[in-house]
Amino acid sequence: MGSLENSYIYVGWGLKVNLLLQIFFRGIVIHIITMLFTGVTNGIHTGTEPVQSKQFLYCPYQKDGTMYGILLESVQEYICRDYGSDLWQKILEHAGLKNMVFSTHKTYKDDNLKKIAAACCVVLAKGSMDEYMDYFGKCFVEFCISYGYDKVLRVAGRHFRDFLHGIDNLHEVLRFSFPKMRSPSFIIESEDEQGCILIYRSKRYGFKNYVTGQLKQCAKIFYKVEIQVEIQDEEFVDNKYHVRFRLNFDNSGYKSPFCRRASSEIYRFSSISSTTFFRVLTLQSVTFELEYRYIISQFTDQSGASSDSSGHRKHLLLRGQMKFIQDWNAIIFLCTPLLNNLDVLENVGLFISDLNMFDNSQDMVMAGWQHASELECSIEHQVEKIELIKENMEKLEEWRKKSNDLLYSMIPCTIADRLKHGEDPIKTCEAFDEVTIMFSYLVGFSEICGQASAIQIVECINNVFTLFDNIIDKYDVFKVETLGDAVYMVAGGVPDRKPNHAESVAGLALELMEKSQTLKDPITDKKLRTRIGMHTGSVVGGVVGKRMPQYCLFGDTVNTASRMQTYSEPGHIHLSEPCHKCLEETEFVTVLRGKVNIKKYQRQVLIMSEISETSLNNIRNIREKSEQCSHNPCILKQCRKYYSKFEQCSKYQRQVLTV
Repeated sequence: MGSLENSYIYVGWGLKVNLLLQIFFRGIVIHIITMLFTGVTNGIHTGTEPVQSKQFLYCPYQKDGTMYGILLESVQEYICRDYGSDLWQKILEHAGLKNMVFSTHKTYKDDNLKKIAAACCVVLAKGSMDEYMDYFGKCFVEFCISYGYDKVLRVAGRHFRDFLHGIDNLHEVLRFSFPKMRSPSFIIESEDEQGCILIYRSKRYGFKNYVTGQLKQCAKIFYKVEIQVEIQDEEFVDNKYHVRFRLNFDNSGYKSPFCRRASSEIYRFSSISSTTFFRVLTLQSVTFELEYRYIISQFTDQSGASSDSSGHRKHLLLRGQMKFIQDWNAIIFLCTPLLNNLDVLENVGLFISDLNMFDNSQDMVMAGWQHASELECSIEHQVEKIELIKENMEKLEEWRKKSNDLLYSMIPCTIADRLKHGEDPIKTCEAFDEVTIMFSYLVGFSEICGQASAIQIVECINNVFTLFDNIIDKYDVFKVETLGDAVYMVAGGVPDRKPNHAESVAGLALELMEKSQTLKDPITDKKLRTRIGMHTGSVVGGVVGKRMPQYCLFGDTVNTASRMQTYSEPGHIHLSEPCHKCLEETEFVTVLRGKVNIKKYQRQVLIMSEISETSLNNIRNIREKSEQCSHNPCILKQCRKYYSKFEQCSKYQRQVLTV
């Protein structure tokens, strides 16, 4: 090759450098020698022995990077396909990306993909984060195939090894469509018939499993090859994440067939000179990357272009070929600047006239500028659409909540969820052995309807039902229906069976009776009075109707509870004997009223009445001191030792009224 003294580098687009080249190449040689002697300590494998993986990996501070939305779109499409859109929304919500809509050409934070992988581990409750990153890499390859990007991948090489050699070139081609792309670097360090050693370098940390998923899927789909990936080493060098992969696969393209034959079977040609040999056979072009770590000197060119005032140095990418010219005793670098658009051209201090006029450099820059402007315009429109979709998603979520609230007011939550999943309404019918049902009624409502106007009647009913609905939300009961004649029906123990159904309904009845005293007659402006009836027994429940489905209860228990309300007295709660037995072991005190003829049968019943203000204050003091009352302020834990006479019982206790 000769000495580098007095040698020149001739750059295809007109630059000539002498002293800088000498220092540069000498620095490269020294750097390579240093790497060979210190390869093991620096994590560079220089021998044939396997490299042991490090147990600990120090991750330096890295700024938040960005990635294009096409990577996140691929994850969204295949999770929705494999697990459903509902689980995808739950994954986004768990990852802190609720109602997020991803766009192909919009950039997002790198950690979004890792957040989604971590959320999948929790929501789907299976697999690890590394497994999901591997799955995401495979999804990206499938996504590219569905959108036509496989045409470039299929012609990338005849064998899988050729594909690995050309990955960086594929990334360079994609820079015109994705100008902000920060692609990793892939270099084959060594290869044999069983596979190769692949070096992966990137500014991103945590994507090694994502890369292995992509490599496996590309080998499987495009080359029909099954590969095994082993991670030999990983480390950080100059704030870049380096991983050494061992890819085990059938590397049949490594050697040509005639080289595999035995030496005795090969026909021996006569002596061929090196000049004739290189004319017949062309050496394979080797792609390598030169990297300088230190600025040797700084100068200003004659054009007066100065460095960026912000301190950020612009670099010019050159693509070409280096050749040693023996007659000149110099290395010539025939190259072309790699420019995406006019902005890059201006930033590096060049002009269109500086580019070679005998190739397509000028045309590519101009065409790139035109395509970039069109792409930027389309991206702006797409971003506007994404924002609109995001607003619509938020509105959709709001209206979905309102529709669910309306649905759950007619049908219990558990039954409604079963119907949403396509279950037949007939299968929701069930028989319940023990349910407590309560009916309430406004006393004198018929007289109000005869004297008040229509608007006054509607306002009165609306005030009553609004008050009752706010109270019922505190208890674990279900409002079955409300009728136009001020009848309010509530059931406890349906459709979810629970042993304390009678206590829940009793506590609700007590608070309804207390709060109903705040309601006033629209005609006389007097307090409205309410009567309540309760009964416990067996019922059959199910969804009735298709256009307006409603959860209804059927059985003699419903009729008996209605009659208990009918035979009750204003301001009292009427209890049947089965309901009384359910409350015997609780804090509620009940006493027998007597027998009442209900549906041709005599039934023992109990009711509730009011007491003096003094006794009521005593009971309220007990309620404030009771710890259990903090959970449900409407149910008072009764203490029998404080009351030796039933006359002191209040609306928070049962009292016998002899008939």
